[in-house]
Order: sequence, then structure tokens, then C-alpha cells
Amino acid sequence: MTTSLRQLAVCCVLMLFWLPGQAQDAQWFGLPLPYGLSDPHQPTLIIGDDVGPQPINFDPAMPRREKLQGEQIHTILERIVGFSRQSYQAGDRMWGRIAGYPGFLEVIQWAADEFSDAGIEQVSVDPVDDSQPLWIPLDWSVRLRGPGPDIALESAFPQRGSPTVAGTLEAPVVFVGSGAAADLAGREIAGHIAVVHNKPDPGLYHSRNSLDELVARRPAAIMVVVELPGNMQSIDACVRSVPEPQRIPCFFLGGADGQFLEAALNAVARDGADPLSMAIQLTTESIQSSAANAVAILPGSKVPGEIIVVNAHADGYFEAASDNGDGLAVLVALARHFAQPEFRPRRTLVFVAASGHHTINGARAFVEQHPDLIERTLFILNLEHIAQMNMQTSVSRPATGRAGYRELIADRVEFPQAVGITVHTPLLMQIFRDAARLSGKNINTAFDDFAPGDLGGYRNVGVPMAQLIYASPLYHTSGDVLATVTAPGLERAAHFFEYVIRKVDESSRQDILGIGN
Repeated sequence: MTTSLRQLAVCCVLMLFWLPGQAQDAQWFGLPLPYGLSDPHQPTLIIGDDVGPQPINFDPAMPRREKLQGEQIHTILERIVGFSRQSYQAGDRMWGRIAGYPGFLEVIQWAADEFSDAGIEQVSVDPVDDSQPLWIPLDWSVRLRGPGPDIALESAFPQRGSPTVAGTLEAPVVFVGSGAAADLAGREIAGHIAVVHNKPDPGLYHSRNSLDELVARRPAAIMVVVELPGNMQSIDACVRSVPEPQRIPCFFLGGADGQFLEAALNAVARDGADPLSMAIQLTTESIQSSAANAVAILPGSKVPGEIIVVNAHADGYFEAASDNGDGLAVLVALARHFAQPEFRPRRTLVFVAASGHHTINGARAFVEQHPDLIERTLFILNLEHIAQMNMQTSVSRPATGRAGYRELIADRVEFPQAVGITVHTPLLMQIFRDAARLSGKNINTAFDDFAPGDLGGYRNVGVPMAQLIYASPLYHTSGDVLATVTAPGLERAAHFFEYVIRKVDESSRQDILGIGN
């Protein structure tokens, strides 16, 4: 089916959805009812199969490496996503490659085995214990109550730190816009369930609004409507900055559920109907947990006493194909490549498949556990969110009720990634520019010195650190699925980073550290 036919079919389904009698309830103001969760293993964006991703077109100066072929790396990614699906099939309601869950150790052991199979002899699995208990939501439900039968908001997903609800929490619902002071003025919030509207632009990471002022008004709970198409689940920051005894339940809602909720609230205000209420149930637990890092040391051929660390975190929520399955897959591929005798680097490479930073900080643990390696490290490279296809908001059709909000349409290239280099040495900036030009990698060359994500665990090392990173609209959502990462995208990323590692390895210590610049 061509893209145009696919889009026409989608449009026809949407039109049918809006016709009288089609999944509408007269008691609920004649609104189309929510339709359940989006499939967590299928993309929520439109991906045309008639025009594929941008093919590989390297500059002649960029050799195409055998171990870095896109299809090979995509096979590795499929295995990584498979660990997440095992969690889903096991019935974990918060599922994925969750550091602290027993199944996560399988991911790390698999990474260690891959390093060993590549021919690297010094491989270890280093336990990572966390002094902070791991928060786990075990079971929950959110039901909207109003003029008709209760509506189950199936996309509702509890946010980190939300406390267990004793029995059922039922309270009236109040809409508070973005949760800013102007939105809260004059509203009765204490004891109510506050509904906040969040428009991820481009993703949840970039739209983290402080809700401290809202929390200070003491709502009974918070519902954050995430304006994305479909009806995905998502997880991010909500009320973690609030001291634990003062925390309240906070849930994120998918686009379709959120749109229905807001439409119903509008109908109440317009018609003067009785206020809506919600019934919330939530059971959580906190457990002492542990995880691990897989560490592989590939001794350098000429300067083994100097080290380049290459890191990728292994954890992630839901399928987590791009956060951070693609980074971990490319890490494994790079280990296979550089372990070949003809590509052995001058300096020692240390590959770290870290337990991540979502629940347990593996990078920080690596720094603490290996001071001998850290004191010899010259450069740290992080692989995180590196190959997901770019996506644009549809402008050809108006927003539709069925889809939640305006649809996302896949682009032919990967999303444009921000370059973070903590120390802007001329050498590193030139290497990144050249790597992009030769590989065709889509990057923003307005270099930033900001280093979010897993590099936070390396922040105190004091050497230059670098990464490509971008939080797409699917960041931390159940839409971050395997189909949104392409083989050509993985190959572009792998060759980009191979070039960076190779050129840094060939450079002098002074130029890497920026001494004298």
C-alpha cells in the first residue's frame, strides 16, 4: 500500500468514527468514546512503505565497514527489543528493560557475552547496588465518572514516585491548563483531581513543566494529558521533587484518552452539567534492587595506558528501541569491529553497557568501581538515542478525534541530533563535523556543552565527553518501537561513531584534552 493510499484509508476510518452511532454515547455528551491502548509493538506514526529511509550514501573517504552493516546491527537491535517484550509477556505493568528488575540482568549478561564473542578477552559483569529503593507500580486503574457509564482511561500510567492509594481515591475533576500560576488563579484545586495539558515539543524531555505550584495547592491527584496521536502510555518526571510524605498520585494520559477527558470537561462547562469525577486505584511497592554493568576492555596496540570510554545504557521503558536500544546495538557492533586485529586502536577502548540512569545509575557506579581506568581516561563517548527516524506533525489534514491529535508522519532520515561536547576543543568539533559530512548523519553543528542522559554519571571525571542525543516525540512512550529505527539509520550512526573513535585515537593527548588551546 502506498503512503497516499495508507493515509486515505486512515482518513476513512477516522470519518467513520465520527459518524452518528459509531462508538459514541449519547449520555457522554455524544462524544466518541476512548478506544483503548495503542498497540505497544506497532508504530503510532504513519510510515510509508513505498518510499523507504534515505539509503546509505557515504563519501568515498568513508570506508564501509563489514561489521557495521545496517542489517546486522538491526538484528542486534531486534534481540535487545526482545528483552523488553519478555517483560511485557511476563505481565509486568511497568515493562521494558528496567534496571532493578531480575530480568534486566539477562540483558547485561547478553551484552557481556557479545563482547566476549567479538574476541575481547577482558570482559566483566559488575554488580551495581542502589542505596535507594526501586519504586514499582504493580496495579492501577483510572475511571472517569459522569453522566454515563464509567469510562476506563486505559492509557493512564502512574509516574515515578506516586504513592499507593488506600482503597479507591474518588474526587471531582478540575482542568488547570498547563499548571502555571495564571491557570491556577481562581480555581478550586484542593481535594480535586487536577488535569494538566502537556504538548511535548518535540518530546516529553523538552516539555517538563514544574508542577510545584500546583502541588502546593494540594490536589488529590494529577492527570497530565500528553498531546500525542494515538493512545500511548508514557512515563517521565512529574512530582519527584516533592518530599515523599507530601507526594500525591500523578498519571500521564495518552492522546485519545486525554482528548476525550478534555472534551467532556468542555461539555460540562458549556452545558452546566454536573461536575465529572475520577476513581483512582494504585498499588505500588519499593524494593531493594540491584543491577549490573557489562564492561569490556580492549587493550590498545601502541598506547594501552591511555583510554577512550565508549558507553551506552541498556535500560529503557517499554520497547525502548531508540532509548536506548539503538545505542546499545551500535555499541556491540563497534566492539565487534574494533576487536578485529586489523582495526585494533592505538589506545585502549573500554566498552560499557551501563545499567542506565532511569532507575539505577550505572555510569556513576562504573566511575566509582574503576578508578584505575578513569584516571587513564582521555575521552568519553556516549551512544544514546542515535538512529530513530525523524517525524513531522501532519499539516495536510486537520486534527482528528480518533487519532488523538495531529498525526505524526515519518521522514526519510533520522531526527536531527544535538551534539553535546563538554569541552569545545577545536579537534573534537572538527572531528564531529567531518564525521557528519562523510557519513551523512543528520546533526546540528551548533555545538552545545550540555551533557544530559547517561553522561551525567561521568560528570565528575573531568575529561572531554561527547554524544549525539535527541528526545523525539516518542521519548519515554510506548510508541518507541522497533519499526521506528531503520537499518540505514543504524549504519549511518555506527560509521559516524567509528570515525569519531578512530580520529580521536589517532590524535595527540594535548589536542584531545585541549591543552594549550
